[in-house]
Amino acid sequence: MIWEELELLQKQYLETGLSEAIDYEKFSMMSIVYHSTKIEGCSLTENDTKVLLENGVTAKGKPLTDHIMVKDHYAAFLFLKEIAKQKTKDKY
Repeated sequence: MIWEELELLQKQYLETGLSEAIDYEKFSMMSIVYHSTKIEGCSLTENDTKVLLENGVTAKGKPLTDHIMVKDHYAAFLFLKEIAKQKTKDKY
């Protein structure tokens, strides 16, 4: 019974087209980068982080080190994501 209800809800959700309109993976990655760097003392806002990562535009009046921190964290995140996809036992 519950599985049929879940299948119906999934079908209804997919019909809305939201999964194509919103890139949840990208949203999650940017959110993780923003919050992780914020914990480390980064002064960039969430919007500053998004603009930097999507367009390469730095935030006026913010330290260069904060921009580098965000870019480095994002690059490390992408690297780990690729390593995880390989599903190997290699050690880095």
